[in-house]
Amino acid sequence: MKVNKAVIPCAGRGTRMAPFSNLIPKELLPLNCKPAIWYAISECISCGINQICIIISRDKKIIIKYLKSTFKDIKFVFIYQKKIGGLGQAVGLARKWVGDDAFILMNPDNFFGSYEPTKKLIKSYKGLTLLSLFRDNDEALSKYSVAEFADYQNMSGVKQIMKIIEKPTPKETKSRIFGYWRVIITPDIFDKIDSLTPGKNGEYQLTDAFAKLAEEKKLYGLLLDKNVKLIDIGNKIGYAEGNLFFSKNDI
Repeated sequence: MKVNKAVIPCAGRGTRMAPFSNLIPKELLPLNCKPAIWYAISECISCGINQICIIISRDKKIIIKYLKSTFKDIKFVFIYQKKIGGLGQAVGLARKWVGDDAFILMNPDNFFGSYEPTKKLIKSYKGLTLLSLFRDNDEALSKYSVAEFADYQNMSGVKQIMKIIEKPTPKETKSRIFGYWRVIITPDIFDKIDSLTPGKNGEYQLTDAFAKLAEEKKLYGLLLDKNVKLIDIGNKIGYAEGNLFFSKNDI
């Protein structure tokens, strides 16, 4: 099943990257002499995606100028997020543009070391929302959502997610399988988003919408291979590591 659309949320304030992000949007901070968002768009192109919706704030119009001048063959749509209220709210703004199509959600802070994991995710998609997942330790509990499964013995291939929790404590879950670096989302997510109430930090959490899909047995995950490189440039240490990786590895 083809996935031709991508949604990239770019309206966040980038507070973890201040004071750099006070001067230039974090999406344009250089990674090996290329703006960070270049890698996200190039990933889309490599995976056959040529329709991209950017959720953006009005003080980041420089991103629009850069994308239009650099990627002239891509069909961009820009939707303004007037008030920052979480990833769930941001994705919900794309409802009309998405229509009846599935789309891939790409966080412009997070990258793989190659395009292959995203290609594998798209190839594995069979019509239900599919998250890319990874293993980590207890420290990641404060950063990511955690997916729970009925059986952890054989985690190869696509597996049904029984429950998903946003940034739980060690007492709330035994799972250490996290997500989501990339996720293919079906349009039924929008009804779930519309029914959300503010969650942790007073924001509308996309994970809470995924939890509703899990209750209906409509949420699946694909565990990444152990050797897949994960790059998170949303913080200063991760940004430094990302620069070092891309300076040594062509993508």
